[in-house]
Amino acid sequence: MNFDKMLIRCSSLGLVCGDGRSIGLTDKMQQELKELQAKDKLTDKQAQKVEELMERSKCKNEFSLSQTAMSYVQELVDQKVFKYTTSLDSKELDKGILCEDESIDLDNAINFTNYKKNEVQMFNEYISGTCDVLTPKDINFVNEHKVSWSKKTFPKTKKDAYSFLYEVQQHGYMELFDRDNAKLIYSLINTPDHLIPAYEDISLHIMDDVPLHLRQKTLTIERSSFMWDKIKGKVLECRRYANWYYEGIINDTI
Repeated sequence: MNFDKMLIRCSSLGLVCGDGRSIGLTDKMQQELKELQAKDKLTDKQAQKVEELMERSKCKNEFSLSQTAMSYVQELVDQKVFKYTTSLDSKELDKGILCEDESIDLDNAINFTNYKKNEVQMFNEYISGTCDVLTPKDINFVNEHKVSWSKKTFPKTKKDAYSFLYEVQQHGYMELFDRDNAKLIYSLINTPDHLIPAYEDISLHIMDDVPLHLRQKTLTIERSSFMWDKIKGKVLECRRYANWYYEGIINDTI
């Protein structure tokens, strides 16, 4: 078993594309080392500190991945080795799945379009995914719908709506479906009755009293060759880490 051709789902790209935390010198440590080395004479304690910092500066991350990314890859490998699958289960996720079509209908009503749910899954050498809506090539968008859990959690500003996890996801879709733009669309949709907790006021979950144009918040994202290069690099690093982790499990070396 090897993971040289492992694909990362677009929905998980944000987990693997974060920057790895260096185990070498921090910026503050580098400045301290520079200041100590500039001194004409050092105390014994300062000389020891220089030695410690110099030794630490030699440390490098073995993998250019964040801890989140490594944990995610470990889970993928574990599922293959021990032959199991997992599924997420939450009322927020359930609402997103159940109300996705209504979110698309809301977008059509607001923007006078007639889009349908995309069912086509795409693959390339690095990633896989299924965007929510694929617009015609002349319109040149992939659209991703996020159904907010309640009026309280709905992002009221574009700043609140921004998410690195969702942004990277859209870059994956743009590459897979060859579109130059993506829309990240948050929607206020009535929560199905059976999902509303008894401890939450029902007014948080009934959206019909909100004007139509306020029930949607949209961010537009442009395709980026820089971001795609970063995604490719992280996927390759995930494969390298997956192979290392797998060998460590099999050979009992980690």
